[in-house]
Amino acid sequence: MISSFPDDRVKAYFSKYRLHEDYGFYHNIYEDEQLPLEFKELEELALKVPVLNASKTIRKAVKGLNLPPYDSALQSLSYNQSIKLFALVCFLTNSYLFNEEPSIDILPTPLSTILYSVTKRLGIRPIMSYICNTFWNTQIIDAGAPVELDNLKLRNTFTGNIGEEWFQLVSIANDIVGMRVLKNLIGAQEEIEKDNPAKVAEYLNKTLPDLGKRSFFNEHEC
Repeated sequence: MISSFPDDRVKAYFSKYRLHEDYGFYHNIYEDEQLPLEFKELEELALKVPVLNASKTIRKAVKGLNLPPYDSALQSLSYNQSIKLFALVCFLTNSYLFNEEPSIDILPTPLSTILYSVTKRLGIRPIMSYICNTFWNTQIIDAGAPVELDNLKLRNTFTGNIGEEWFQLVSIANDIVGMRVLKNLIGAQEEIEKDNPAKVAEYLNKTLPDLGKRSFFNEHEC
């Protein structure tokens, strides 16, 4: 994502880390792409994870998957489709391995083959991490409204409990607000180098509302 700041260093910063101008690492929330129909059953199963985990029937449900041939669909995935598929497969995978006793370490197809293929495309390891639990699992509720805490939701959760979702959403909102703060601080730093105190004050004043939001989020996170 190319920054609106004129300085080449800032443009390089946003480009290097694939940062959205306003939402930082959450560049995918306005670029949600539907997965190919070959993965529809997988998506529907991921939405049932909380119920299946509670009833200890996730393994039976995974073994009952009957997906159509999906090799071609995997190869044609866009970047946003790939991260979306990876996130939902991670929820299924971790539930399958650890929700029922005893825990196991062997995945059945199609989870194993899809997980391997999509992580190979993304150049990452096939493990669940903060990035797929938050960055790639976030969805905006109303695309016409500002990206705020109350306008975000998770695609998938392990429990369906509001506490689980809230815990993640507060961190997500902090990340997005923090990106705006960082942008303004970089702008202020550049104006300091140009010896332009009026512009420095302008950038710093822009950070004040967002710093108040971070304090609010942190209080609720605790």
